[in-house]
Amino acid sequence: MRGTYRLHPDKYALGENEKFYSDMEAKGWRLDKRGIYWSRFVPTEPNCARYRVEVKERAPYWDEDGTDEAWLAVFADCGWEYVAGSGMLQVFRSPQGSDAPELYTDPRQQAATLKKLEKQYWTGWCPTVGVFCGNLLFYASRWGGAAVIQRGWVERTALFLAVAVFLLWLLYRNLYGGWQLRQTCLRMKRGEPLDHNPQHRHLAHKMVSCGLLALCGIFLLMSAAQQVMAHADGLPQRAEGPYLLLCDLGWEGEQVPFMDQDSSVTYTRSLAADYWELREYTDGASLFQSVYRMRSPAAARDFARVLMNTSTFGKEEGSFLPAEAAGLDAAWTSSGLDIVAVKGELVAYLTYISSSGHADPQVILAALALRWA
Repeated sequence: MRGTYRLHPDKYALGENEKFYSDMEAKGWRLDKRGIYWSRFVPTEPNCARYRVEVKERAPYWDEDGTDEAWLAVFADCGWEYVAGSGMLQVFRSPQGSDAPELYTDPRQQAATLKKLEKQYWTGWCPTVGVFCGNLLFYASRWGGAAVIQRGWVERTALFLAVAVFLLWLLYRNLYGGWQLRQTCLRMKRGEPLDHNPQHRHLAHKMVSCGLLALCGIFLLMSAAQQVMAHADGLPQRAEGPYLLLCDLGWEGEQVPFMDQDSSVTYTRSLAADYWELREYTDGASLFQSVYRMRSPAAARDFARVLMNTSTFGKEEGSFLPAEAAGLDAAWTSSGLDIVAVKGELVAYLTYISSSGHADPQVILAALALRWA
């Protein structure tokens, strides 16, 4: 027996859920299972069955006190068949021609059952946001504070935006649902029964919600495309980007693997920058560098501080000292190991290690100014 799946209304829309399931059975599809976002239907003879939604969390399967069965038996005795449930929403069905009474004759009594679901909407977004922020803070405190987040933003802008839009969608969805349930409760407390055949479609809400999800999906696709398009290549004989090779510094050593890693240059393009990551190993020297082409000179200058605070040896901006750099807008060095330089939209972080001692930073800065000229 083949079934079909449909996206059902959200939990806050009680009347819309009842109408949705009743309309589906009138078309020949009976509810079989309700999931978080989708409902599964099985074919049946079209009929005018009534559906009603009860807000209650069912007892877990290991609960053997019989409370759940007794609760369902009360509905069964009144002519309501339990069909399916998900979370706090339980769906009951009354066959066509049944004289089963409504679940509630007093709207105020039904309003009391909605309090827990309303609270779930107001606070349901907190665990997800809390876990995300907690992991972000832990990662930042372990690897370099806020600067590591700023660097991640520049290198993975689309992914950061996808997460931000998703959290915004989650917040919007929960606040809207909580507000709608609050309005439903207020009407019930005034003695107005739940509308079992509502005509309101929440079109504006659906457009905003779907728009945020679509935007999140676009950013995720862009992030995936960035990963696919990023490519690591072996080093060319001459630099093909705004980076340096050891030969530019006068080193003619032969390239050798280091800890099973070969020399390589990786080019990646994010929404905030184009950047190159280079690792070059020879039998007597190693050169590491990250070169970024930002979207503006001001962004490049600001990002220089981020590179200082995430540097391998200097670790923080205070350990860097300004350096004379003809042909560059600005440059800084730390302990002769870390170098940060800026010119226009370009900003770079370099580390040079040699068996014969550290290279003169001025030599590296002069070579970089020549390359960027």
